[in-house]
Order: sequence, then structure tokens, then C-alpha cells
Amino acid sequence: MPGFSDHDGKLLEKWSRSPAAGVEENVKSSSFHLNALWMRTDVVVWNKLYRKDFLNRHHLRFETSFRAAEDDVFCLMLLPHATRVAVIPDRLYWYRRQREGSISSSWDERGAPFMIAVERLMHATEYWKKVGWLDSGLAQGWVSQALRVYLLGHFLAQDYPLPQLSEAEWALLRARCRKWFAMVGNMDAFRSLGKWDFAFCRLLAAPPEGAGWLSRASWKFLSRCRGRRGRYYEVCWRLSLPEGKGGEKTAALEIAAGEEHEELNDES
Repeated sequence: MPGFSDHDGKLLEKWSRSPAAGVEENVKSSSFHLNALWMRTDVVVWNKLYRKDFLNRHHLRFETSFRAAEDDVFCLMLLPHATRVAVIPDRLYWYRRQREGSISSSWDERGAPFMIAVERLMHATEYWKKVGWLDSGLAQGWVSQALRVYLLGHFLAQDYPLPQLSEAEWALLRARCRKWFAMVGNMDAFRSLGKWDFAFCRLLAAPPEGAGWLSRASWKFLSRCRGRRGRYYEVCWRLSLPEGKGGEKTAALEIAAGEEHEELNDES
């Protein structure tokens, strides 16, 4: 798939891809790995051919309420049903990039806006649960990969600042994260992501509520730390609800938060 510029017609090597050829059987039962055929082709739909009877049999259609990033959801919804996947390296489709006014062009460098990505992850996970594939997806690592791409990556990417969200958006994110992790249920499935990724999972699954001013002030101060530690405490501060807004502060909350922070202080 070669990409070319709408401005001058020049070939854009950055957007020109020829994935290595291969065939994979029973994709829905395979474990996630970075070189999986499913990963080589990206989430876009225009570089693939689908059997019509396959789409009809599983009632797979685009979600019409999504005005952007609908490719992502469609691709994720295919996973529980995918059987035989074949990849060819031939460049058969010319993809126009840098078109003036294009929404996707504005996302080229950083991907879809954060809240859109979160909504797509939520929709796909609800579908996986509906068709009975969620537990398999967890065991095989696909759910963890989706979590990393659509949620954790926005928090942990060191090259970009934390997403700039309004107070209302932080509140919505807090609710969405609690709902998503409650729906998935099995937190242990995410331990393999690594220490900091798992720490963020625990934080997002149970954001601090009823935090006292001292806790919030300390998190804001510690957000100045470098790297993931600083990010962790900044997210603690952003997601926390002040005392009186999210329920009463409890001893259990303070003990749990203290244990989490003490554990993370062992690593920079």
C-alpha cells in the first residue's frame, strides 16, 4: 500500500507499507504477538478484502454512530470471528494522504483524540463480552494489547504531554475506566504488561475518591517527578475526587493508596 501526498503527488515512504506475506489459521484462537498477521495490516479497512458471507454470517457492520475512527472498532469486532487470514505484500492500493480538511490527517502524528479512543475500546469490549469472546481475548493477550493501545498508551507515552481534558472529561474518563475494568473483571490478566502498566490499571480501575487536601497536594507535587512516576501521580491528582464530592474518605482507601505508592517508590 503506497501513500502519496494530495498536495504534490509525491510518494510518502512513511505511509507506504508492504507487510511480509503469510497465512495464519484460526486467528481467533491464537495468542497475541507483535508479528501476528493481524498486527501487520493495521486497523484500517481499505487494505483488506473480506468475504461477504463471513460478514453477513456474523452480522458485522460499521457502527453508524461513530463519525471517526470507526475502522478501529470494526477491526476489533472481527477478532472473535477471524479464522483464516492471508497477507500479501503487493502494493495494490494507492492511499491519498495530507488532504486538506481531512480528519485523519490531523491524527497522523498522535492518533485519535483520547476520549474517542476510550469510547472505541469500550464499544469493542462490550461486543467481545456479548459474543462470549472476552475471556478468551484476555487469556490470549488481545484485550491487554487493546488496553495498551487505546488507553494506557495515552498516559505512558513519554514523548507527549498528558491529554488535556476538561474537568467534565476527566469525570467521564473516571466513570468509563471504572466501568471498563469492572466489565473485564480479571485484573491479574494485566500483570504481564509490566509494573508501571499494571499500577496504572489498578489506578484507573479504582480512581481515588474522597481524597483529602493533603493527599491531593502531595500527588500534585510528586507529579513533577520524571518519567512514569510523575505521570502516575499526575493521573492520581487528575482523577481524584476531593473529599465531599465522591464519598467520604475511608481508612481502607488511605491504606490501599499508601501501599500502592510505597510499592512504586522502589522504582524510578
